[in-house]
Amino acid sequence: LINKAVEELKIDSAVPFGEKVGSLMFFSEKVNEIEKERSELVVHAIDRRRIQNAALGEVFTPLPSTRINNSLTVTSGLKIVSGGQHLSLKGDRETIQTLIEFTNPADYETTRNRILDESRMATYRHTIFLLGRTQDEHYQKISEIYRSREIANRHRNDADQEVREYCQSQLDRAAALTQELESLLKNQLTKGSFIFQGKVTAVESLSQDLIEAAKKHLADVAERVFDRYEEAPVRVETNLTEKILKLENLKAVTKELDPLDLIKIEGHTPTIQSDHKALVSIKDYLEYNGVVDGKRLADHFSSAPFGWSQDTLRYMIAVLLINGEVKLKVSGREITVPGQQAIEALRTN
Repeated sequence: LINKAVEELKIDSAVPFGEKVGSLMFFSEKVNEIEKERSELVVHAIDRRRIQNAALGEVFTPLPSTRINNSLTVTSGLKIVSGGQHLSLKGDRETIQTLIEFTNPADYETTRNRILDESRMATYRHTIFLLGRTQDEHYQKISEIYRSREIANRHRNDADQEVREYCQSQLDRAAALTQELESLLKNQLTKGSFIFQGKVTAVESLSQDLIEAAKKHLADVAERVFDRYEEAPVRVETNLTEKILKLENLKAVTKELDPLDLIKIEGHTPTIQSDHKALVSIKDYLEYNGVVDGKRLADHFSSAPFGWSQDTLRYMIAVLLINGEVKLKVSGREITVPGQQAIEALRTN
């Protein structure tokens, strides 16, 4: 009986009665008018998308990341299908991107099959699709968040103390609803699917926690995207190249100076392993492209499928220079042997 009476009071426009976070109360006529104004606010699609995207950004904070060979950190950026377009939410410069899409439960299978086909396209070779189902509650919460924030923004500077208190209660309500929305989004996506290069993986099969599942999935994806990182899986110190070029005798090389074992001591003779996979990759690229600017070379090998650090690349170039397999060109002059000029040339890209 009490609940019925409360509901009747709440829907009776002639009674200045409403809800405050955690309590029910009689409003003044002025606050009641503002409450009516709030209920009539129109929530546009752009406002819904903005609130949802902000909540997703919080859900994926920090962004999922993993490490390859305990030396290369790979992070996934975050995008969402919004208004028929792919909108970047965070980490737009990351090689791997997670693209979120929500679909009506009745269309889930159809949408998943469409994404499965798209995931095989070269355009999406570095994209993880994350598909979730929509819920009516999802949109209801977003609308309520918008109305609470908007009405508080409109009347927050009112001279009436009760109105200001009402506005604060609306901001508190929006904050509480935002947390509920984030939990709901997590749940929707946890019951969804990861799709990558023609393979579907149920999120729940990896973990009941969305972010933990995303990390586990990313670990597998990163190994596939950066499948040639293993050719040079180290991140050397910046000054290693200079140390290598200053060696007067390669017999003095140590594991610390040559972490990839590019220089072998056979008997008493130091030999550079020209057939090392990483060195071959560099030489193949140079033979195909001819004279290459240092920055272009660094950009190529720091990107997928390699992911090598620029310091590691400089160290390998130094070894190739020592072996006479490459030459440097700086300000029109050629450098073909180790020395101070080579050291200066390889200090930057």
